[in-house]
Amino acid sequence: MSTIGRSSLPRCVEEIEPQLQHGDELIIVSDGVPLDMSTDATVITLPYRTNDYGCTPKAVGALLARGDVIWFVDDDDWYADRALQWIRAGAEENPGRLLIFRMLHRRLGRVLGHSVSICAVGAPQMVVPNSPLLPSWKRAWEPGRMTPDHSMIQMVVEAFGEPVYLDNIIAICERQNFGADF
Repeated sequence: MSTIGRSSLPRCVEEIEPQLQHGDELIIVSDGVPLDMSTDATVITLPYRTNDYGCTPKAVGALLARGDVIWFVDDDDWYADRALQWIRAGAEENPGRLLIFRMLHRRLGRVLGHSVSICAVGAPQMVVPNSPLLPSWKRAWEPGRMTPDHSMIQMVVEAFGEPVYLDNIIAICERQNFGADF
């Protein structure tokens, strides 16, 4: 989970921690903001703000992850109480494949997913194999862009092939405009 210490972070952790099972890990990487919270997660604070829309925290988290799949969680979205159950099932049925779940974007008034085109998918919908083929989030950062999610998803599709689209809504986005906090 990448964070800049938003007030939504504790709620986000509270939504995900009860879903964790043996072998799961929650890695929280803060973009230079010290965190004062109680959690069983691994918490890392980068020594300074990178201001790269969460790319550096996500890259660090991916390097530290030991599981078979990685889910890139943002600290300002809401997560379904069965999200990890659906992710586990999807990964078991489709080993080594890129999974794209659905996300409700309330302010846009639509459900995102079933396409990797620009603005049709965000990082919290993507579950990727933990593999040396996984591109680095640092390559997704292009100064001046609103969000690097779309660049990263395109690079992941190039690395792993066409995604498997699953119908479960695992995340809800409340933001009016992407990247407003960065």
